[in-house]
Amino acid sequence: MTVTRSLSIVAFAGAALLGAPALAQRGPTAANRASELFDKGTALYKQSRWVEAEAAFQQAWDLRKSFDLAANLGDCELEIGQNREAAEHLAYAVREFPLSGKPALRERLQQRFAQARALVGALKVRLNVQGAEVLVDGREVGVAPLADDVFVDPGAHTIEARLGEYEAVRVNVAVARGGSKEVPIALVRRVAGGDGPNKAVLISGGVVTGVALITGTVLAVVAHAKASDANATAATLPQPGAASPCGQQAAVCSTIDSDWAARDHLSNASMGVFIVGGAVGLATLGYGLFAPKAQPATGLRVMPSVGTNGAGAMLVGTW
Repeated sequence: MTVTRSLSIVAFAGAALLGAPALAQRGPTAANRASELFDKGTALYKQSRWVEAEAAFQQAWDLRKSFDLAANLGDCELEIGQNREAAEHLAYAVREFPLSGKPALRERLQQRFAQARALVGALKVRLNVQGAEVLVDGREVGVAPLADDVFVDPGAHTIEARLGEYEAVRVNVAVARGGSKEVPIALVRRVAGGDGPNKAVLISGGVVTGVALITGTVLAVVAHAKASDANATAATLPQPGAASPCGQQAAVCSTIDSDWAARDHLSNASMGVFIVGGAVGLATLGYGLFAPKAQPATGLRVMPSVGTNGAGAMLVGTW
């Protein structure tokens, strides 16, 4: 461990008293625990036990936020190769450094941040809608507008922005080590329209069509049976040419007439039910195929992209 870093950690530890108001907001238990973890991390740091010190500082950071904790945590993270996290915490420490702090300490802190910054990329995410949630590679990084850069490891990344009634937008970008890139994102409201076919309507239409087909089939079968009965009864009458066959068997002829009339009614009813069922079925099919659907808006826009590696244009939107 170098003398400079030893002086740095002692100075940060001494400045921990500046975080007392934040501790009080979480209550004495959280305050005491954070102080214990801070002291533990400081002791481990002096022994160059970076991994253990980072774990202690991280636990303290989870309990309260202060520039001294961010400085010590970022310093440990830089030592163990967690460059993105180191840049985030050291940037916080520089930003929140107290006006009453020692200039020499501020300078050492800025130097450490510069070391971390040189190892990572920075994304300047700009959105046209406030309040949108921003994620980088699935990790939440804040809500628009983002005042600070988003630090990432060098390479390709996916930035996503989403907000209620707007179409979610994903943008793929790549940034070099030590570089930065502007990432403009334009959110577009979803196009007004239907939400597609209503399932209840489709189910109801299908049920009505099915019942109609079954009912029409039953009526057709019964009509056929009535015709068969009429033919069977007619076969018992004298052959054509006999004198007045119905005059002698008026009751039989009445039964035949009744069966034929029933056949006609049932056939007509069956046909009517088939027509209604077919119409409902076709209407349901048409509704399912052509019901208005909300079409996702592409919202494609060409926007300028400026970074340390050059300038150009970026196509943003959803597709």
